[in-house]
Amino acid sequence: LVTRTRLGTISRNSDIVRFVQDGVVKTFRCATCRMAFPLKGSSEIAVDGVAYRWRIRSRPTYDQQIDAPMTFAVQAASAPQCVLHVTTDRVRPDAWCSDGPVAVTPQLVADCIRTALADGWDPHSAGSAFKLSTVIPR
Repeated sequence: LVTRTRLGTISRNSDIVRFVQDGVVKTFRCATCRMAFPLKGSSEIAVDGVAYRWRIRSRPTYDQQIDAPMTFAVQAASAPQCVLHVTTDRVRPDAWCSDGPVAVTPQLVADCIRTALADGWDPHSAGSAFKLSTVIPR
């Protein structure tokens, strides 16, 4: 994004902002600019008329390969600020000590979004990730 003003040129790439005026470049990190997770590998879901995107890591972390619980992330589809980080009670199916297949369904994701919204998660306000734990039915 490049914007030209009377004073100079402002360019923004992700969370880095550069201001150029009379050949002088000033670079700073924008605190209000949050990076969204990539669209590739994420799925869109609508909950109560609002669009969200959710994704599970394509590869497990080292801890998740051993016995750490499976997690997934949810964010607003438009202007995401605060991410919902959901931790399940089940181990990933591709973990070394997996106890069988695990299905994270769109219904489970929608239920987690509704629970988080009721617990105070605001996906459009800046802040650290909102943590939520859930149980996947067997």
